[in-house]
Amino acid sequence: MMKMERTPPPDFLRKHCRVWGREFAERREENPKYRFQWKSCEGRKVNEKLGEEFGSHCAFCDGYPLGGFSHKTIEHFRPKSQYPRLAYTWPNLFPCCNVCQNAKGEKFDRKLLKPDTKDYRFDRYFVLNYKTGKIEVSPSAGRTEQERAEITIEMYGLNRFGRPRSRLVEWKKYQGVSEEDLCIDDFSYRFFL
Repeated sequence: MMKMERTPPPDFLRKHCRVWGREFAERREENPKYRFQWKSCEGRKVNEKLGEEFGSHCAFCDGYPLGGFSHKTIEHFRPKSQYPRLAYTWPNLFPCCNVCQNAKGEKFDRKLLKPDTKDYRFDRYFVLNYKTGKIEVSPSAGRTEQERAEITIEMYGLNRFGRPRSRLVEWKKYQGVSEEDLCIDDFSYRFFL
């Protein structure tokens, strides 16, 4: 999970997020089975516009390119089923692959790591195992940091679904690229390289 620099919210979201969140919360209150649907703005679905804002890496597994190796989605860090008013709030939205999103589902834990927080650093919580391809909890992290790392690895399924193997494949591919042709953003799992 790479550190993510959060940009200011897009104007359309800044203008409408509170009203849209309130509308969704009210509909959920009236009918708990009401399904979330992305609003449209300027003739396009908000999730499509957000996808352009975010770029092409999953905020959690760092898979690349979103829409190529998996379906591109927008993750509600705090699930919209539990926090409906945050459904359109910029700090709650992340670019995400469908594998991470499906693994997490509607689960949430306050200890879950968020890649856009000021003090987040990959090496503060995790270490990499270059033999297995797994992301592991850093043995030098404090107890609280280790617990947060474990929750994050488990909740997003970071060591399931063939991901360790995919990291090893990407590592080998990275080692074969000449320095002048190297662009780190062209790879998945940049934290592993």
